Amino acid sequence: KMRLRFWYLIAAGTEGECRVRFDQFKDTPTSWRPLANSSYEQTLDAVGRWTKVEKIIRTDDEATTVALGFRVISETNVGELWIDDVTLEPLGHLRSSDEP
Repeated sequence: KMRLRFWYLIAAGTEGECRVRFDQFKDTPTSWRPLANSSYEQTLDAVGRWTKVEKIIRTDDEATTVALGFRVISETNVGELWIDDVTLEPLGHLRSSDEP
C-alpha cells in the first residue's frame, strides 16, 4: 500500500474538468505494460482554494513503474491547475479498518 498526498488549486474561471490519474505498469524488455484494474482516477472539484487530497493506493505486486498525471480537460484551453507538495510513500501493514 502507498499513500498519495498532494495539494491542488483550480483557478476561478477554469473551464472543463480537472483530474488526477495514477497508473501502474510492469516493465517488459520492449515496453511498459499497463496492469489491469490498477488505475486510480479522481475528479478535482474545489475551485479557488488550496485543497488537500490523500488517498491509499494498493500497488500491484507486478508493478515496476507508476505514472501520476494531472490534467485540465477542456475544449477551450481556458484555466489553470496548480499542484504542490506531492508525496507517494509506502505504508506498513494496515488493517482495512485503518484506511481513510
